[in-house]
Amino acid sequence: AINTGLIYKCINTSHISAEGDTVFTGGIVGLNKSPGMIIYSSNAGTVTASGESSQSGGICYGNYGIIAGSFNSGDYVFSEGSKLSMAGGITSFNYGTISDCYSNADIYSNDISAGISATNSGNLINCYTTASKVFGKTFGGICALDQNSFISGCYYPIDHIDQGVSTGNSSGIIGVNSEELLLQNTFEDFDFENMWVMIDGYCPLILEAIIE
Repeated sequence: AINTGLIYKCINTSHISAEGDTVFTGGIVGLNKSPGMIIYSSNAGTVTASGESSQSGGICYGNYGIIAGSFNSGDYVFSEGSKLSMAGGITSFNYGTISDCYSNADIYSNDISAGISATNSGNLINCYTTASKVFGKTFGGICALDQNSFISGCYYPIDHIDQGVSTGNSSGIIGVNSEELLLQNTFEDFDFENMWVMIDGYCPLILEAIIE
């Protein structure tokens, strides 16, 4: 439920779902607290939360630590709340660092939704989403609400999602066509020697996941 240590090369394939008054769900953990680290780990299940207030994320619902080299390949992340709901492909909110991560999931919530992190007050570095739908009152391909954060080299499919961020700094958020996500030269800052690998017909994949 809460991680303050190291989660390394772990995979979840189960569907995660919860209902209640205030509900938080994540594909790997609920909350990743500093100095917690989630490295080379992935979620393949759907993640849903439903209640008065709800938050859900493909890797965790909230991040204060480090998430690196990890990805969410589940079909969707869904959050429904009568008061407030937030959903993100990696996390619903970020105060830490998310680097070299990606999400393939479609994102749905009543209120705030994004392909990587619904709200971001930390660092988003070299991430991308292939989501075809990001639905919410406030939404963004990478993050919906940017709050004095740092974002660099983050890509989203502009032919499916018409804005990278709703409110805040759009610097470092790059919209490209879905076909361009299949090309290595699109991802100028990605490390294709140590972190990422290209395979024909696929978007960039985490090298550690391919090797093992």
